[in-house]
Amino acid sequence: MKLLAVLPLVATGFILGATAPATALPPGVSCAGPTCFNDTDDPQTVFATEICPMGGQYPVSTTVPPHGTGLLPAYACPNGQQPQGYLYD
Repeated sequence: MKLLAVLPLVATGFILGATAPATALPPGVSCAGPTCFNDTDDPQTVFATEICPMGGQYPVSTTVPPHGTGLLPAYACPNGQQPQGYLYD
């Protein structure tokens, strides 16, 4: 009986979790591919996951200067492969 009471709560958690945004950039920061823009008065650090063509995923980060632009590094994929994209943490 207790299991049946927990199932609606678990299902609700999955539904709510699925609707949460996939990106969590700092306020005032936006990114397009590896290029990030900072519209704030403070430096901001962007954390992302680099998605490689052979399926690997590697953490990368960059610090974007105030009112400036930063580039996420593309060095984590093996054999010098260029990443297919980034997931922003």
